[in-house]
Amino acid sequence: MKINKAFTLIEVLISLGISAFIIFAMMRVNLNVQSFIDKTYISSKTNKKVYLFLNQIEKDLSAAIIVDLEKKITDKKIEKNNPELDKQKTQEDMNYFKSTIFDGENFKKFGKKFELLKSLSFISTNAYEVYDEKNIRLVRVGYFLEKNKNLSKKDTIVYNLFRKETFDLKNVDFKVSQEMSDKNSQVRSFLIADNIKEFSIEYQLLIKDNENKDKTTDKNKELNLFVWGQKDETKNILPNYVFIMVSFWDNRFIGENVFSKIVPILACEYANENKKTNKNKDENQIEQNKVNKSENKV
Repeated sequence: MKINKAFTLIEVLISLGISAFIIFAMMRVNLNVQSFIDKTYISSKTNKKVYLFLNQIEKDLSAAIIVDLEKKITDKKIEKNNPELDKQKTQEDMNYFKSTIFDGENFKKFGKKFELLKSLSFISTNAYEVYDEKNIRLVRVGYFLEKNKNLSKKDTIVYNLFRKETFDLKNVDFKVSQEMSDKNSQVRSFLIADNIKEFSIEYQLLIKDNENKDKTTDKNKELNLFVWGQKDETKNILPNYVFIMVSFWDNRFIGENVFSKIVPILACEYANENKKTNKNKDENQIEQNKVNKSENKV
C-alpha cells in the first residue's frame, strides 16, 4: 500500500506565519511609500505657492519708485496766511511708501520679535497690464492681510493676503467709491496667498553717520522699522531693504512652514537723494520769496 506524503500541522503553521510576516512587511512598506508620496506632493504644492508669492512681492518691491506727485508750491500759496500748513498738506498728498501693522499683534521667530503686517502701499513699475514695453506703466500696489473667518478658530488664526492694484497713484489706502467710473481709478484685488499663520515685513534704512570722526571707515546707521511713512525720517523716502518673514499652516492646521527673504529696493538711493535735493530747493525758494516779499514792502 502506497502512502501519500503531506505537510504536517506544524509545517502549515510555520508557512502561514512566514507568509503573514512577509505580507505585513509589504503593507508597511507600501504605507510608508504612500505617506512619503503624499508629503512630497504637499511640500511641492506649498513650495510652488510660496515661490509664486515671493516672486511676485519681490518684483513689486524691487521696482518701488518715487515720482513727482506733489502740488507745485507757487507764489500764490506762499502769500497765504499760513504757508506751513499748505506745505504740510502737500507732503501728506504724496505718501509714496506707507506701511501699517496690527497693534499688539506680534510673534517670535528665531529669537526675534516681529510685528504682524496690516497693509503696505507703494508705487511700482511692475504692473499686471503692460500696454507698451517701451513705456513704463506706473501703478499703486498694495498688500493687505485679512483674517479668514471661515477657517479661523479660537486658538488657530488663519490669514489671507490680497494684492491690490490701481492706476490712481494718489489712492494710498485703496479706497473704493461709486464715483470711480474711470478705468484708471478702479481698484483690482487678487488673492495672492492663503492659509497664512504669520506675516511680517521689516524695513531697513541706511543713514550716513555724519558724526563719525574716523573718516577712513564708512559707517552707516541702520534704522529698522515695521511701520513706514509715519515718522519724519521715513516720510516720502524709500527703505533700502525689506526683510519678509512668512509662515504657512500645514494641511491639518497644526504645524507650520516658515520662509524668509531679503529684497533690495533698487531705486531707493536715487529717489531719496532726489527728494532731498527737491526739498532743499523748495525750502530755498520759500525763503527767497519771503525775502522778496519783505523787500517789496520796504
